[in-house]
Amino acid sequence: MLTPILATDDPYQAASRFVAAGWSLIFQTPPGSGDRLACVGLAGAQVILGTALPQFLAPDARPHKGAGVEFHVSVPASEIDAVFEAHRAHADSVTDLAVQPWGEQAFHAVIGGYRFLIAVQTRERGLAHSTRPGQDGRMRDWVAWHSGYDDPRSSLSVRLERVRWHLSQAIATAAPGPIQLVSLCAGQGRDVLDVLPGHPRREDVRALLVEADATNAQVASERAAAAGLTRVYVRQADASLVASFADVLPADVLLLCGIFGNVSDSDIKRTVDAAATLCADGATVIWTRHRRPPDLTPRLRAWFAGNGFDEVAFDVLETDRLTAVGVHRLRSGPDRTGGYPAYPLFTFGSDPI
Repeated sequence: MLTPILATDDPYQAASRFVAAGWSLIFQTPPGSGDRLACVGLAGAQVILGTALPQFLAPDARPHKGAGVEFHVSVPASEIDAVFEAHRAHADSVTDLAVQPWGEQAFHAVIGGYRFLIAVQTRERGLAHSTRPGQDGRMRDWVAWHSGYDDPRSSLSVRLERVRWHLSQAIATAAPGPIQLVSLCAGQGRDVLDVLPGHPRREDVRALLVEADATNAQVASERAAAAGLTRVYVRQADASLVASFADVLPADVLLLCGIFGNVSDSDIKRTVDAAATLCADGATVIWTRHRRPPDLTPRLRAWFAGNGFDEVAFDVLETDRLTAVGVHRLRSGPDRTGGYPAYPLFTFGSDPI
């Protein structure tokens, strides 16, 4: 364990401020011992508070105490709210408790001139940094995966721009009246949430974004709120189960993006076979899949055609991942009186057939 020693004017008074902010007093030396120290801890992390004598903190360095350093402390999810409130009441300054750009739920606090980043422990946050296998079976952090969008030249960004364009077109050409949009495995909603704010038919769209990862779902929810998209709902749920979103079906626009490259061929066919049941007549489905050998996209397109869909577009993107974006429109759906599928449509990391 790394335990930093922080220079303070009075370690005992400094310890009292930390304790008021929710830290525990681990030990302190007697004031007359000649070695004035106090140790405080929070969720297993500790700092020792020492004196600011010249041999520990040079006089010309005092104005810069704590500069360039921030201490990261992980707190159990069950305790983060109480810890945040205590810091908000007693720390020098505190930011809001919120999901940070890199995916952690955390807040920044300053105590005694020292900066702390206090975050929810990922191992106790359920899906905060959830990992699920990709098609190759390797576990992936699906929060960190979104960092690929930060590079505008990446294959993910190129794909995203194409999906956004087709989504905008699908909304614009939908029948007059309300439009029900459903996005499965929606991630942080970077397609829907970047198209809707400026779209002429924004007020017609009622969207449900289904995402299993808690952090991604929260990021999407906060982005929707910040954009004033009051008809966009984010639901943390298993998108492979139709029961997770059956209450809003049938969909007028269905997004199946980022799924088909991470599940088995049989799961893809099962999902395509079910798509007509999930959609209203005339609905648009937008999907993505790589074209790496053996290229499944010809069969995938045929599966859509065999289920009553007309192909609107099939875009071959010349990226390092050989990405493709497909768009299909349902002519007329099957008899839906029998209800929706009760079985999982897909499993991330399932073995290819």
